[in-house]
Amino acid sequence: MIAAALVLALAVVPARADDVAAARELDRDGRRAEAIALLAGAVARDPGDHDARVVLGSMLSWEGRYDEARAVLLPAVGAGRGDAARALVNVELWSGHPERAERLAAARAEIEPAAADLRVQRARALVALHRLEDARAEAGAAVALAPGDAGAARLRDVVVADLRVWEVGSSLSVDAFDDGRSPWWEGSLDLGRRTALGPASVHVRHAHRFDRDDDLVELEAYPHLREGTYAYAGAGFAAHGGAVVLYPHARLAAEAYQALGEGFEASLGWRGLFFSSATHIATGTIGKYLGPWFAFARGYWVIPANGSTSGSLHLNLRRYLPDGESYLAVRYARGLAREELLTLGDFDVTSADTVALEASLALGRAFELAARASVTRQGRGGPRDLLDASGAVSAGYRF
Repeated sequence: MIAAALVLALAVVPARADDVAAARELDRDGRRAEAIALLAGAVARDPGDHDARVVLGSMLSWEGRYDEARAVLLPAVGAGRGDAARALVNVELWSGHPERAERLAAARAEIEPAAADLRVQRARALVALHRLEDARAEAGAAVALAPGDAGAARLRDVVVADLRVWEVGSSLSVDAFDDGRSPWWEGSLDLGRRTALGPASVHVRHAHRFDRDDDLVELEAYPHLREGTYAYAGAGFAAHGGAVVLYPHARLAAEAYQALGEGFEASLGWRGLFFSSATHIATGTIGKYLGPWFAFARGYWVIPANGSTSGSLHLNLRRYLPDGESYLAVRYARGLAREELLTLGDFDVTSADTVALEASLALGRAFELAARASVTRQGRGGPRDLLDASGAVSAGYRF
């Protein structure tokens, strides 16, 4: 009788280590739902099984089930578990509550003052709160505590780069045609600044086409409106005083971008180019992030004051490099060749097929270098089509 009771008691006591180990194995095999169910059962049988709580809360957070993860982890945090506190900091960061994450990391760092990983977590929360000087101090402390921690050093470098709020740069592009006409040139001088609301910049553009020259001064901004939503606004004015030379008298632009969840992003916008009469352009984007890849389609619908409307579609595939800023890209466009229409010559194209390769590289966190090369078959309504070989380079320096 006693032996039977002992067997029964052992059967209902949760095997904590076995449950956690089995759940980890299921997760490695791609069976996370089964792992979560196993751990949830262990916690239901023994609410004090904090080993199971930590792993269960982490897995729930990886699935984006932040409210459930928070509820599972809080008792373990209250019991003094440092691994639970770290997991909960991640939950608050990923769920858009950096202020909670910062408080949690700071409180736990008082208990573990030599823990570099807690300093890194707090620095990430401070970055999200735009407290960059404090973030730099925390990241620097993490590097001092763990000089060999590449992640801490990388975060420190990123924060230092983010503190470089000014950027100067320039760009130059050229279009060469196969009919012997003179190449088109366009260049710009750029000055930008990052602010708490988002980056803003001023561009002074100069174009040389058809043996004519013209200048445009343009202001652009990308304000952050709310979590997952930002906008683009632009206003440009030509330097010429009389009739249109190349640029419109004025160019106005507005666009809103929205994260849709599951890696999707979309935008909808408008451009107004005011030559002797107004030309309106409706534009929109739909795209999806897939790990380091970003695939998106962008469309334009041009509505001139005189003449027929026209549209274009640009298909883009971008591959981000490990630094998170640099990328390589390929683009195919059908319709108008340009991604942004600025001068009179951009509207000469009635139909076009364009293939472009692009690269943007962040060098040493202070320098940026970008290049683009494209080939376009342009239909212009004349006796023959044109081939346009285009190239562009730009460089920037943050300080």
